[in-house]
Formats: sequence, C-alpha cells, structure tokens
Amino acid sequence: MLTSAEVRGRLGVVESVLALSGAERERVLGRIDDWPGDKDSADVLDQPLRVWRQAASAGLGLLSTRIWF
Repeated sequence: MLTSAEVRGRLGVVESVLALSGAERERVLGRIDDWPGDKDSADVLDQPLRVWRQAASAGLGLLSTRIWF
C-alpha cells in the first residue's frame, strides 16, 4: 500500500524500470512470452506503469494484491 505522496515520489524510479524501449524492450517481452500461462506480454509489461501514472495524475495511492489459483 502506498499513499498518494509515495506514488508521486516513486513514479520516476518505476518509470526508469518499466519504460523500456528498443532492443531491451524486445528482450524483456521475449522473456515474458516464455512464462507459463495465457497472457499478452506487452500488457504484462505496460499495464503496471499505466496504473502508476494514472494514480499519480489523479492524486491517488496504490494497493496491490495477487490471487493464486
């Protein structure tokens, strides 16, 4: 759980990790494609950053959970 201030304060670090381009992005997407399960590798890489940016823009905090089946 992060407050809105923590989201804004950490967004730059998150962007530096997740905003990949060029050959590095292709390499990471290839590795994600190797994971088991049915998923869109670009969504797996891009959606977390989209959520961070939207939360920061709206002045919101973030809470994450994971459900394992």
